[in-house]
Amino acid sequence: YQKDGDNIFHTYFGGKVHFPFLNLGASLHQNIINNYTYYDDFWMMQQINEATSVTGISANYKLKVGSFHLDNDVLWQRSSSEQIRIPTWTTNHAVYLESRLFKNKLLINAGIDARFLSHFETQGYSPVIFNFYNSANAVSKEMFAYDVFISYKVRLLRGFFRADNINALYNKKGQYQIDKYPLDGFAIRLGFDWMFNN
Repeated sequence: YQKDGDNIFHTYFGGKVHFPFLNLGASLHQNIINNYTYYDDFWMMQQINEATSVTGISANYKLKVGSFHLDNDVLWQRSSSEQIRIPTWTTNHAVYLESRLFKNKLLINAGIDARFLSHFETQGYSPVIFNFYNSANAVSKEMFAYDVFISYKVRLLRGFFRADNINALYNKKGQYQIDKYPLDGFAIRLGFDWMFNN
């Protein structure tokens, strides 16, 4: 699978704007790649001997009404080459309550995180070549996952509880962002961080 190729050159430019009075932000970026290199379904290195580009437009909006928060991030992206495999749409959302209790000594957050990916041709991963490759006929379905979380802070003590990928409890088929490698299933995580001052 070893093969000589030309040097890869990246050119990136973009910009972003923010409207504080609307809590709204937007950005545009363009990534131009010369001699893009990838591995095909036979783990052979291939190179596109012309310029390819990835264009992305993103927006984020944060709503706050009292203790209620709604955070949204949306990304649209498109590649000029089908060999650069990326989802067209990616979104992240968080709905949570944030409040201070017990005379403002306890800060607590509780809510839901959600993520969405539109369907796209996925890549595979080979532990033999330690690299990703463009798997033939591998198409991912739309992916949606959500978590529930609670976090708290009392002076120098911080902690959290998370239930990750709750939809895996009832979606037994699994979801695949990488061909033949399912996303993690349902899991519970918890932890804390306590700083001591001398």
